[in-house]
Amino acid sequence: MGKKEYSQKDVEKIIKESEESFRTLFDSTFEGIFIYDKGVILEGNQTMASMLGYEYKELTGLKVLDVVAEESHDDIRQKLASVAEDPFIILGPYET
Repeated sequence: MGKKEYSQKDVEKIIKESEESFRTLFDSTFEGIFIYDKGVILEGNQTMASMLGYEYKELTGLKVLDVVAEESHDDIRQKLASVAEDPFIILGPYET
């Protein structure tokens, strides 16, 4: 049995469907979630935006430390450093 060949159009459709599924899951949770890189928010869900008083697209580009209480900064810096040192570390649920 041979390997299935996909056209560029097929691949684009698969990617679009995958992105839509991810967005639906990401936005359906009651938990506030954001994805970040090097302390900068790349994406956030509507729940997180609402919790912080933003529109979800406004979160993009903000620094993580800009959206958490100042008294949590040291703890957040420590967690960011742990993830920077080992991106596969599992920190478990975290609330601040």
